[in-house]
Order: sequence, then C-alpha cells, then structure tokens
Amino acid sequence: MNKVSKIMLVTFSIAFLKAGTVHAQIVNNQVVQQYKTWTIKFNKPVKIDDTINNKIQVFDKDHKTVPITISKGNSDSELLISPPKDGYTLGENYTLDISKDVSSSDNKNLLNDVDMNFSIDENVNNNANVVNGGQIASDGEWLYYSNSDGLYKIKNDGTGNFKLSKDIASYISVDNGWIYFINNEDRKVYKVQSDGTGPYKVSDVQVKEIYVQGDYIYYHNYNGPGEYVSKMKVDGTDAQRIGQSDTSVFQGQFTMDGDYIYCNAGGTVSSIKADSTPEDSSTTILQNVRGPLYIYNNQIYYGTNSSDYLSKFNLFRANEDGSGVTNLNLKNLNCVNFSGNNMYYSSGEDDSLYKANLDGTNPVKIGNGIYNFYILENQIYYVNNSDNAWHRMNLDGSNDVLLIS
Repeated sequence: MNKVSKIMLVTFSIAFLKAGTVHAQIVNNQVVQQYKTWTIKFNKPVKIDDTINNKIQVFDKDHKTVPITISKGNSDSELLISPPKDGYTLGENYTLDISKDVSSSDNKNLLNDVDMNFSIDENVNNNANVVNGGQIASDGEWLYYSNSDGLYKIKNDGTGNFKLSKDIASYISVDNGWIYFINNEDRKVYKVQSDGTGPYKVSDVQVKEIYVQGDYIYYHNYNGPGEYVSKMKVDGTDAQRIGQSDTSVFQGQFTMDGDYIYCNAGGTVSSIKADSTPEDSSTTILQNVRGPLYIYNNQIYYGTNSSDYLSKFNLFRANEDGSGVTNLNLKNLNCVNFSGNNMYYSSGEDDSLYKANLDGTNPVKIGNGIYNFYILENQIYYVNNSDNAWHRMNLDGSNDVLLIS
C-alpha cells in the first residue's frame, strides 16, 4: 500500500477540466463516525465566497439540508467539510453534493455535479471506547456493561438492569442485535443476543483485543506465534492473518478507523487496509510510540514515554499518514477520549479528569478519581475509584450520578 492510496480513503480529489467529465477520486458508500470531517482536494486553488455554502451541501435521506461548516484546508486548493455541531445521526444515510458551479480562483468550473453517498456507523462505540478496554457499549437504547460478576444490560435511564452472562467481559461491541466480547477468564471471543440468548463461543483463539466491523471480527492473538493481527467472520470462520509490515509480520497492539488498521509493534506504528491479505504490505508511519493509539477526526493521538510514571504516557498528535507530529504537552495520562471539538483525559496522581480543546489547550478539570472512562451519546461513563461503581455525568462534569451500584 502506498501513501497516495491511504490519503484517498479520508479525502477525495476533484479536477477542474477543460473538456470531458469531472475527474473525481472518491470512495463511495463509506461507513464513517458521526463526527467525520471530509477533505476535498482540488487540482487548482478553489474560490471561497459567500455562495460556497449553496454549492457544497450535505443532504439526509429525506433530502433535507444538514448544517455543515465549510472552511479552507491546508492549502488554497483544499476544503474541509465539518459535521454538524452535534454530529451526524447514528445509522443515517447522507449524500455530499458538490455542484458544478464550484469554481477555481481563475474562474474554471466543474463540468458536472459530484455526489458521494456515505452512512454513519450505528454502533455508538467510538474508537477511544474500544482502545480504553470496551467495558461498556450501547445500541442507543440499552447500555451493555461489565461488572464484577458478569455482563449486564441496563436502559439509559438506569432501569431494567438484566444479567446477560456470568462472564467478566471486555472489548464489548454491539452489532446487529449481538453483543460481542472477550471473556477475561479464557481470553476467547463470545457473543450473546441482546435478549439474553447465549452466550456462544465464537472461536477458540485467545485474543488481546477485538474490533467488530461489518462481517468481521478483527483481533490480536493473545499468545499465538508472532501475535499477529488477524480477522475472522463474526461466526468464527475464515480466520486469516492481515498483511506484512515493512520488516516482518503485521503484529502488535492495534486500533481501527474505518477501512484502515493501525498497529504498534515495539514502538513502530504501521497502517494497512482492513481487507488486506497476508501477502500485502503495510506502511510505516510513526516511530518511538508507547501506549495507546487513538484515531479521531482524521488524526492519530498517541503516547510516548512518561518520565514520571511507568504506567502513564505523554500525548502527541499526527496526521493519519504520520506527518505533522505535534507534542500536545499533556503529561502522565491514563487514557483519552473524544466528543465533538473536545478531548477528555485522565491524568496525575489523583486521576483527575480534564476537558480540553483537540490540540490540548484550555484544559478544565471536571472530575476526580477517574482512571478510565467512556463517552456514549454525549455522556461520560466511568467506574469511580472510591466506590468501585458505575457513574454517569454530563460532558462538562455536571450531574454526576450513580448509575449502577
């Protein structure tokens, strides 16, 4: 895989031509997260004026206009299409419409309209929730959470608590009425229906982490040869290894974002398409990485060594191709999460929770005693260090309530 093909997944390019049709490199019908920002690259500087909002629009399935924000990208020939303030609707289908009336700075127009269809992942778990261990997930109506004596579900308002399995679960994912999880005792993948039918063992492979996406479960072998990153169908069949790195097999701690996998093998981060075969090569994008990998808003947030604590990390950020590395000057972190235009992180000796801008600026302390946490449907969920019980609070730290004792 080369870097150009990687860029085309998260951006698309349009050319102003003298004759023929519009030259557009797009990936249609992508499933993306609700805060997806699209990048459009033109072959010439594009004219941005008061009419641009009428020439580039996003429509929902009923052809109603969605309130997006259009801004200049990293160059005069690049536009950013930012999502609505509260994100797109989960599970909804959308169309990005680019009118042929869009013009370049030298007044060249597109010859045809360009449409791109996309949909929003209905699984409200985001990348950070899985990276942080996946102790809780949601299908929009029910919360599925791990407790000290098993896997439970409870309604968002705290009613209807019901035990689904005696297994202590991690990396919980919800997909098409099934709840997938790792049994912490044997490190194997199980699934149970949301009505409590099951659980059923999916595979005998021992794994460290899983991502459920489409028809596949992506996983990292727990103690297999090389600890390969692999995938199998959701019924446990068709298991196969994914790709080679530049120097060896594609292995180590990994994370997923859309159609790409990012893997940290001994401090070297590589990326590869999720549908790659064992023979395909990955691309090295970052070095000297320690700690978790988070993907949010087309950027990688990752850890480096903390000089103060062996168990904590300092936070850096880079583009998905590894360029633009930035030290966010946030030290001794436990974990990170994201919502809208903000990041949230736990750090320090007292495990304080902070809310900050995505570049780490303007941090505001909003909680204490929170080592790990999850964000679902604009709420923060966490197990408090003092009472070892599940709590929920607003994104500004207000209205902290005991959800599950």
